Amino acid sequence: MGRAVTRYPGGRRFETAVGRFEITTDHTGTGPTPTDLFIASLPGCVAFYVAEYCERIGLDASGLTVELDYGRGPRNVSGFSIVVRLPSADVGARTEALRRVAEACYV
Repeated sequence: MGRAVTRYPGGRRFETAVGRFEITTDHTGTGPTPTDLFIASLPGCVAFYVAEYCERIGLDASGLTVELDYGRGPRNVSGFSIVVRLPSADVGARTEALRRVAEACYV
């Protein structure tokens, strides 16, 4: 079981320890908010799984991008849409396999 601990040193900034890392978030406009990090974690996770799969089966992952579009209301994030682009790979019949790999992301 993992654990993350956040402490508030003041000034609308927060420091969260997770694993061996410390992440600073804030609500002053000088760094990402926790919501920004949550949103960024999804395409980051998908990109990891897709790149790992491509490397394992010999597809060229150079230039890989994962684009995330989403809705953002005053109290929620919704309506996620993800596009994976592999401009250097001939995906061919592996499109469905790549979709399943992308959907395996924990986030």
